[in-house]
Amino acid sequence: MRRKSGLWVGVLLAFFLSSGVVWAGNVDTYGIGAKATALGGAFTARADDFSAAYYNPAGLAQIERPQVSLGAAFVDAAVSAEVDYKNDYDYRDGKYVKDDTHLLVYPHGGVVYPFKLFGKKATFAVATYVPYGLWLRWEPDPNVNAAAYNTYESWYYRVVNAAPTLAIQLTDKLYVGFGLTFGSSHSGVKRRIYQSPRTLATATGFQLLSGIIGNPTLAAVSIVATNGTVTNPTTLQTILLNNANNPAFLEALIKVQASPLVANLKDGKMKTSAVDDFNWSWNVGLIYKIRDNLQIGLCYRGLTKTRFWVRTHIYDGEGNRVDSVKGHTWVDHPDQLQVGIYWRPFKKLHLEFDVTWTNWQRIDHYKVEWNHPLLYDYFYEGLVKEGVDPKLAREFARNAIGDKEDFKRHWRNTVQYRVGVEYELFDWLALRAGYYYDPTPIPEETADATWPDTDKRTFALGTGLKLFGGKLIVDTTYQFTMTDGRRIIGWGDSINLDEAYGSEDEHPEAKMVGRGYVHNITVTLTYVF
Repeated sequence: MRRKSGLWVGVLLAFFLSSGVVWAGNVDTYGIGAKATALGGAFTARADDFSAAYYNPAGLAQIERPQVSLGAAFVDAAVSAEVDYKNDYDYRDGKYVKDDTHLLVYPHGGVVYPFKLFGKKATFAVATYVPYGLWLRWEPDPNVNAAAYNTYESWYYRVVNAAPTLAIQLTDKLYVGFGLTFGSSHSGVKRRIYQSPRTLATATGFQLLSGIIGNPTLAAVSIVATNGTVTNPTTLQTILLNNANNPAFLEALIKVQASPLVANLKDGKMKTSAVDDFNWSWNVGLIYKIRDNLQIGLCYRGLTKTRFWVRTHIYDGEGNRVDSVKGHTWVDHPDQLQVGIYWRPFKKLHLEFDVTWTNWQRIDHYKVEWNHPLLYDYFYEGLVKEGVDPKLAREFARNAIGDKEDFKRHWRNTVQYRVGVEYELFDWLALRAGYYYDPTPIPEETADATWPDTDKRTFALGTGLKLFGGKLIVDTTYQFTMTDGRRIIGWGDSINLDEAYGSEDEHPEAKMVGRGYVHNITVTLTYVF
């Protein structure tokens, strides 16, 4: 992200412009439907229940009878992180803090209806699910959690409200399918506002000298011209007159005059939420049966174009709301290609191996645009009240932070490896297990505490229970996701993290260590007609 130098502008930028870092998280599914989740998401070549609308639309054509499915995933994240920071005027050794996230519930369901189309076996289905999402909540007190200056709460999820899908068996060996997904996306971030000791000292000095000299402008001049030493008021008047047309001097002068307003924001809050009420994408897939016990599958999940409407509220250190601003941005959800092999070496044993490629490079950067400059009224009205010329105050308030900013992300494409196994212990009971490895797409240079993402390993165990002669199917899964060790972001490695702790000329640096795990219990009920 482009930096701006100056006494305090960089400090503000780190918080008011970094609202966009809410999208710095890993967007991946914890599984849709208990059956596919138990198999580690290795389901592309099998895809024989409602979740095929996501994993491979072609698989729906394998289903012989109408069925209705309903279920939910119950997700509990437990993430811990430590953030240390330092700059030329301040430092803090952080403590490990754990997230305090409430239980997340991801519902899913679908209706599947087989029929004949031009003499071919075909199936129409409509599914609903949450393809990805997470919500993290941390200790908001920056004296306890230094990471609160970067983030103390963040969330991101997409809801697919309807995924109408059509599949057809073209030949004895080839199945194809196509579906659309219509949904909405939701995001948000909350953070505290950091101010360095230098910023606070400047504000205190300005207020003190204003009382001594009796003139706010002369007090500001004394700070700019004499580094805080009080000189003769007549000399200060001369300095002011001699520099009346000096842009650099006037810029420094008005920054000092604005410093009390900046200081009032210390440990304030910025709360941002973003919603895309409607977005859509498409899924296409095929399954080819090499022989009766061996088949391959391929699914392409298309790019989801989005437009997020952003709303930000800013509060000062006393909890008073000082600004509200609306805006928008575009952060498209990346496309994916998943391929798999499904093999039954004998009747009761089912094996599948999948590979998922995600085009994360689409998230290279994005631009947030607001409908007016952040904190415009706050600075304009405050400066005018202190006697600043309205024209200068207006120009300052308009340009101090601005109404748009471009954010660098530089995410990297990832490849996931998935494996699933099922053994039919009895005709009415199947045992399942799955595993996949999920590398993070987020490089160190753009990592931060909003989403402390790292490489992850996921293990799953599940059962499939058929009741009432197969009329009712109960699928259950327990899934455990763990970080692949600790992720350490070293001092100065992340521009997004560093900028939370001071302006550029204060040389801020931060260090973050994160780890965690996620528990997921998924239950799906299916009634077969």
